[in-house]
Amino acid sequence: MWVYVYAHVPTVLSITTVTVVRHVLYTGVDSCDQFWLAGSRVEQSSISPFIWTYQTREDDTVYYPMSYSNWAPGQPDNAGDESSVREACLAMMKPTSPNTKSWFDVSCGEKICAICEY
Repeated sequence: MWVYVYAHVPTVLSITTVTVVRHVLYTGVDSCDQFWLAGSRVEQSSISPFIWTYQTREDDTVYYPMSYSNWAPGQPDNAGDESSVREACLAMMKPTSPNTKSWFDVSCGEKICAICEY
């Protein structure tokens, strides 16, 4: 039997949300080391800032400025290419400690794990 649960990839609007997500990944996930977050570049430009996207229950997309971030050192780096957009989506590494800065930009076509909030 299938049960429909409305859920989406985490939109991290505050330190509280990232603390919860980091704790879940740090303490309870063994099979994956990279996870999607609901962020992407505003435009298809390598210097474009990242924003949060949130899909409502009514299937409307809401955009939020990224007022909080937790980029890993050297990130975002667009795979070292400033001439085109190679990495327009946002993911995070499984933290090695509760305070790890672990966000990185990634190609939107990558196959990595997801956690969901609802």
